[in-house]
Parts: sequence; C-alpha cells; structure tokens
Amino acid sequence: MAHRKWSAVMTQSQIPGNKTHIKEWTKDEIAAQIAGNGNHSKSAGEFQKWWRTVQSRKGWHTSKGYTISAKGGGGWTITFTDSDNTAMSTSA
Repeated sequence: MAHRKWSAVMTQSQIPGNKTHIKEWTKDEIAAQIAGNGNHSKSAGEFQKWWRTVQSRKGWHTSKGYTISAKGGGGWTITFTDSDNTAMSTSA
C-alpha cells in the first residue's frame, strides 16, 4: 500500500497555511454569490448542486433552514427560514 501524505486526508482548514485563507461568508457575500455565478440560467438540479457546495463553507448561512423556489420569469430564490425570512434571488 502506498504511503499517503497527511495532507491528503486533512480538511483544507487543517493544512498549515490554509486556515488564514478560509473565512466565514457574510450575509452580503452570500447574496452576491447567489445573484452571480450564472445561477439565473441554471436548471433546478444544477442550482441545487451549486448551493450544496456553498453550504459547505462557513458563514452567515450556516445552520439556517431554507427553501428554494423558482422565480416567475426564470431564476431562483432562496428563502432562509430564520427569524426574518431573508430572501435572496439570482440575477439575470
């Protein structure tokens, strides 16, 4: 069996030097990510797949419930089911 470097089994934040590059996303940064990235024209499956990658990052959105719904005229809206039901939409 080949020897594996520890870095191959560590999370990105455990690798020395990476921790300072990994930061928590703010509410505004999450909104900008949802609005951009070509998300407006993605299919439901593609948008959900993209959202799962965002969920793996730390930030304002962590541990919040949410619903994803189609916008009239195309695109997507994520509504966070927290105290103020913040809604963020894709942008054409």
